[in-house]
Amino acid sequence: MPVSFSHSRKFKNRKLERLYQKYVLRLNQGRTATLLAIFLVLLTLLVALHYAGGRRTLTTGVGCGVLFLSFAGFQLMVERKFFNQRWLAVLSYLVLLKMLIIQTIYMFESYPIGPSTGVWLVVFLVYCSYILLPIWMLGSFLGGTLICTVQLLTVILSSQTSITSIWRELTANLLIFFGCHLAGIFTHFSTEVTQRQAFLETRQCIESRLQSQRENEQQERLLLSVLPRHVAMEMKADIAGKPRDANSQFHKIYIQRHENVSILFADICGFTVLSSQCNADELVRLLNELFGRFDRLAEENNCLRIKLLGDCYYCVSGLPDPRPDHAQCCVEMGLDMIEAIKLVRDVTGVDGLDMRVGIHSGRVHCGVLGLRKWQYDVWSNDVTVGSNMEQSGSPGRIHVSGTTLSCLNGEYEVIESDGGKTNKYLLENHIKTYFVTSGSRRDPMPRRQLSQRRTNSKNRASFRNRMRGDGDSNGPGTGRSGGAAIRNKLGLTELSEKEVVKNPEDDIHDYLSKAIDARSLDRLRTEHCKKLTLTFRDPKAEKKYSGTRDKRFRSYAIGATLLGFVVSGLHLLLTLSESYRYVGAYLTGLLFLPFILIYISAEKWMCLPKPIRRVSAVVWNNRLVGQTVALFMVAVIFFLSSLGWTSDEFGGVMSATSGLNCNASQLIPTTTTKSVIIFDLDKRFYSPVRGSDSRCINLDRYSRPIYIFLCVLLAMLSCSVFNLLNTTVKFCTVAGIMLITVIGLFVSPMGNALDVRDAAVDYCANHCAADLTATKWHVIAVFALFVILITAHGHRIESMLRLDFLWKMQANDEKDEMEKLQAYNKTLVLNILPAHVADHFLHIERRNEDLYSELCEDACIMFAKITNFSEFYVELEANNEGVECLRLLNEILADFDEMLSEDRFNTIEKIKTIGECYMAASGLTAATADHVQFRHVAQLADYAMAIREQLITVNEHSYNSFTLRIGLSMGPVVAGVIGAKKPQYDIWGNSVNISSRMESTGVPDKIQVTEEVFKVLEPLGYTFQARGSVQVKGKGLMTTYFLTGKSD
Repeated sequence: MPVSFSHSRKFKNRKLERLYQKYVLRLNQGRTATLLAIFLVLLTLLVALHYAGGRRTLTTGVGCGVLFLSFAGFQLMVERKFFNQRWLAVLSYLVLLKMLIIQTIYMFESYPIGPSTGVWLVVFLVYCSYILLPIWMLGSFLGGTLICTVQLLTVILSSQTSITSIWRELTANLLIFFGCHLAGIFTHFSTEVTQRQAFLETRQCIESRLQSQRENEQQERLLLSVLPRHVAMEMKADIAGKPRDANSQFHKIYIQRHENVSILFADICGFTVLSSQCNADELVRLLNELFGRFDRLAEENNCLRIKLLGDCYYCVSGLPDPRPDHAQCCVEMGLDMIEAIKLVRDVTGVDGLDMRVGIHSGRVHCGVLGLRKWQYDVWSNDVTVGSNMEQSGSPGRIHVSGTTLSCLNGEYEVIESDGGKTNKYLLENHIKTYFVTSGSRRDPMPRRQLSQRRTNSKNRASFRNRMRGDGDSNGPGTGRSGGAAIRNKLGLTELSEKEVVKNPEDDIHDYLSKAIDARSLDRLRTEHCKKLTLTFRDPKAEKKYSGTRDKRFRSYAIGATLLGFVVSGLHLLLTLSESYRYVGAYLTGLLFLPFILIYISAEKWMCLPKPIRRVSAVVWNNRLVGQTVALFMVAVIFFLSSLGWTSDEFGGVMSATSGLNCNASQLIPTTTTKSVIIFDLDKRFYSPVRGSDSRCINLDRYSRPIYIFLCVLLAMLSCSVFNLLNTTVKFCTVAGIMLITVIGLFVSPMGNALDVRDAAVDYCANHCAADLTATKWHVIAVFALFVILITAHGHRIESMLRLDFLWKMQANDEKDEMEKLQAYNKTLVLNILPAHVADHFLHIERRNEDLYSELCEDACIMFAKITNFSEFYVELEANNEGVECLRLLNEILADFDEMLSEDRFNTIEKIKTIGECYMAASGLTAATADHVQFRHVAQLADYAMAIREQLITVNEHSYNSFTLRIGLSMGPVVAGVIGAKKPQYDIWGNSVNISSRMESTGVPDKIQVTEEVFKVLEPLGYTFQARGSVQVKGKGLMTTYFLTGKSD
């Protein structure tokens, strides 16, 4: 399911949106707590400014006190665990309502009321609603608009002059409010989008990690089904460790010795007749169902399946953990296998279908040899005895050696057999043999139930029809339904039950939900970040964070540029009479901002030259450069806001209001003044004391210094828009702006103009009560409050960004670790199955019935056996009981495997090793089979000659005289994976049997090929020696040739 978010910034996936809201709950609680703390400071400041001059009205004190207590109560509740998203939303809208009440109280408690009255508070409250109140942007916009409306209506209704006389000031207010909303929208939007993007990226990391984990589990399951855990773990550790030393003489060998084990060999008699009724898919399905049942029986009987050799199955008990009853486990396994094959015989109607089982006990060397297509195997003289016990046995009976009989402790009845006399190997090694006739230590009910199911099976349609489902009494069926029908008849349904696969999306959401629950922001911040600066304690993490790309940088720059235009518009609006003096400065500043914006955006404009785009990319990719550009833009906006600090208009203010001060006029008695202030609300708000003085009526026109300070506030907000800037930089920037402004306040004509205006206001509207706090102190307090707000918001944003980055980095690290583990597992898996088969078998959505099988026409098969290795292999104390002999065999097989990595042999696939016999094939896929020029046949012929030459080299270095006997044939084969729980790739068919006979009837140091191979290779320049007719078991006389070389 695609995961994205729309223009409303809500995720389209509802579950994901709920998870996101859960994810940001703690962050929103922190934001709200910060906002409430700032409002406590705001209320304290309002009360202090109100009463600092000596006022005694109770409205402000009582109103702010009630609000203070309510905010304090909210703060105690907001970070409680029970406080969910719904309660937080309710509280947020209550806070928005109280913000409106604060603005209303301030407006009605201020006097005199002019156009600039309460504008700073509107800017403060509106910006807070956008950046710290966890509500939708529309709610912030509507609430902020209402607060702005309260200020404008109060000014309009309180004005003693016509609206036309203060239209500039009112328009300036609208511009300031627009700039404030603009800053809030850009900050809110970029913050939420950044946060959602970080959440989405974290979710994608988790998705990738879980995907890798699922694949890894599939690989691990496959790996551990073929290799015991201790061998697989050792191999993975070696892959993850240092590479093999080039000077090392030997490859590492994974061999362990185990004493007191029992080896079972079981061969399906009559399998050739059974397989003749099946096509490729049916044959693989049959073998999978049958050997899958055997695997289940092996697990129940504490046996470890070692390998499948065509229709031969062999396993060992006592591996990897020793068991005192290993012999009994193998006997029980044999009994179950015989009972299972009887059921198959009854269902399929194939006469003579049975199991021939041989068991021997002793010691084995177990592990893997070679570098490719690892298969867990066992070697020892006792393994050879076990194999011969099976070969000399009888169908439907369990053939045990005397050693195994001694381990059975008389639990089974046996009779002597003549296997030790008829089999040459057993006779030479004086092995006594016996047949198990009766006895079992297991409850006979399960076996009786299996027999009952066999007895009740009445449908004897051909096996082919059964596999296709045509003979199913429930109606026709094909493919999968047919497979299910035959499994039911065979009693194998438990092996292929469909696992309930959970939706991967649900897995991701469950994991993410648990991760959110376990996520502790305070703990993460304490463990990984410094307390004040928030920089990471780990220098590597800090460097990585500094190198991250801020995708919202252009959005920040757009917001700052628009604020620059708003500031310039304010100045032009208020100084039309002398705007010509600042045209050059305005143009310079306004050209810089669009130029920087274009410079930032140039990276994505493909029409521009690469050098320009490359320079633009530096701003995006280097956080330090980006911060420098951001600070430059803020400096330009501050420059635009500070134009006119030395304006001639300030002199006009001072001259126009000269004489309007209480020192130069007759004062009204203090008692009368205060009584008027307290009780005569109408007079205080609507009628100046000196009504006859026209200069008092036009007092509102002299408020330009205040608007200059409001412009500086917008410049400070432009700094807050850049989430790219860290807390320290933001604090230093806004504190620097405040410091410069305060210095200008006391040394520039603007400050003197404010003092004269304050005196005029006291004279005209305050009855010379002298209880007004000087505007300078208001300005300083307001600037300090904005410094606190911007710093607190910057700290909150940086903390959020860093924690999101940390969480994403941890998720990414987990994903990388899982991918490394997956790579190690896949390396091992690809050494078990061919790549195309592994991809099929490891597919996440693969069902148990989706087995791999393929009919390969014109495949070429090779068997190569080291003929005299059995004479070389001896178990003596001097050679570590045969381990050193296996080490040399491992080197030979490894050399053969390494040659397969060469490009000239890229169509060849190693199938397996059977002791000292090496099996490979070519042309097993459509990509590697060449049905015209038969390139794959030529490659296998070249490979056969190459490994023969390689063995000569080994002989020279090891002072041995090993010889290879090689057989080649070609024709159709069935390639597939058998074993639902313990899969093994193999090939079957008449061509495979013929290739094996070419090797067994061949001559040492010769490559014997069939007539079909001869006809294909001779035109390609290969040379042959005719051998003539050779008697081949099961095939009669066959004409064969020896491959001698290749002409130039």
